[in-house]
Amino acid sequence: MLSLSGEVYATGAGGSVITTDVRYGLSGQTSSLVAQKDSYYVTNTISGAVSTLYNPFSYVYFDKSIFAPPVVSDVTLASGASSVNIINTDPNYYIVKINYSRLDTGYSAIPIKATLKNSAVQNGETFHIPVKLFEAGKNPATDAPLASSNDQFVAKAYPVGIMSANTSTVASNNRKSEYISDDATNATNDRLSTDFVSSLFGYGYSGPANTANGGVSQVPSGTGAGMDKRKVEFKITLPATAVWDPSLPNNSDWTYNSADRTITQVVDRGLGTVLQPPFSLKWDGNQPVTLAPTWTKITMQQVTTLVNDDGTLDNSTRRSGDLYYHVSYVRRIRIKKTLLGEGGYLVPRDADYKYNYLVSVDQFGGTRPQTASSVTFRMIEDEP
Repeated sequence: MLSLSGEVYATGAGGSVITTDVRYGLSGQTSSLVAQKDSYYVTNTISGAVSTLYNPFSYVYFDKSIFAPPVVSDVTLASGASSVNIINTDPNYYIVKINYSRLDTGYSAIPIKATLKNSAVQNGETFHIPVKLFEAGKNPATDAPLASSNDQFVAKAYPVGIMSANTSTVASNNRKSEYISDDATNATNDRLSTDFVSSLFGYGYSGPANTANGGVSQVPSGTGAGMDKRKVEFKITLPATAVWDPSLPNNSDWTYNSADRTITQVVDRGLGTVLQPPFSLKWDGNQPVTLAPTWTKITMQQVTTLVNDDGTLDNSTRRSGDLYYHVSYVRRIRIKKTLLGEGGYLVPRDADYKYNYLVSVDQFGGTRPQTASSVTFRMIEDEP
């Protein structure tokens, strides 16, 4: 069991003092971004009568519950460091052993990198990186170190929201576009049918708050960095023409509020980079729909907020934006009649007939047209 409290230093003959600690590698850095490989220094300072330590070693402890496994290349051999070993056998810590050929009087700093795991800590949470410096030949399990410290750091994680650029009004990630046909509309094909069910979803991504539009920005250093461990509340305002039916697919986990026409769900994000909680809607018969290629745009406001362990909302993480449902009507059967021999068609006119026509047919079978389907013509009626 590791036990450290603050900085411990050794005092030898003649008033010699030996200290060790872990600190940020960048001047002015005050926090560690989750899932980003951050730079630290393991420092050692020797002063007083002791002038040189031969073959000492450091143990640097990384909590397995919050840190990604370290690798040898995370340590830069400098300031007397000669080799590195990774010890994985401890049940609670990854231990990075830094071996030195010698440590001389003065200050030395060995660069080391470490990565907090996604969804392991929350924004503002403190964590520690203990370090111990041992004399050559000592057993860390039983022998006291020359010096030790238990340095504290602060984690940085991002809120969850709709990812979009500053100038974006409709981004691809928070929009669903869908073609529908006769069975999804009313008799005049200009309204969504009351029997039609739309399968939709919310959208959430961890990123820096985008103050220009209420959403979040993509993480510059890589998609998925900065994921807070807390659950996410999704609150979506339904369109006035929508009908909420809790028995529909994907709706059982949502709570409906008829007063403000919102649905709410708290989602445990786990390690998901993107959250898309699904839900289904029916329609009241008054939702217009337009003929392709024109799209009808249906807008729903979404608010996302991180949820504290006690169930309260962290309103400082509140992000808002719009979800878009684009729908367009396509006729089930489309027939086109073309006069052959004209308009560039390389089919000669029949000498015995004045007009020959080519009849072409399109069959719409959903968002992705069905393959190996056929249409049977029982009669073709032409008008003069």
